[in-house]
Amino acid sequence: MSTLPQKLMPSVEVPDAASVTFMPVSRSPARAVLDLVQLARRSRGDRALELELLGQFDRQALLAGARLRAAADAGAGVAVGRMLAATARIAGAFAVAAACDDYLAALGDGLPVHDRLRVLDSLDAEIVIARAAISDLVPQDGR
Repeated sequence: MSTLPQKLMPSVEVPDAASVTFMPVSRSPARAVLDLVQLARRSRGDRALELELLGQFDRQALLAGARLRAAADAGAGVAVGRMLAATARIAGAFAVAAACDDYLAALGDGLPVHDRLRVLDSLDAEIVIARAAISDLVPQDGR
């Protein structure tokens, strides 16, 4: 225990775990997956540009998964992974960008194919989550 005087450390009553309820930060899963503050910063608050950036990321993410699986060599995989990571960061999809970074590291480390595929599966999962969040945000005619 700290050496701070007791009057600086007031006693805190801790409720039992059964009585604790958690308030979600957002009711929208899209807000948890996409950093909308980052997206607004990138677009300078221009809603049309935000929708365009999300649509661009959505289209690139859809194609990138297939391209990464079909990449004949590490060089092709690196090019697609870097492009997707950059687009993901612009759109505020930081989990996708991090998964791209993991994939690029796996390529750079020369991991065996089965390990690279496992990392690619994780990237695919993040893409699916991000695309679902985008579909919650973007009107169907906005793509």
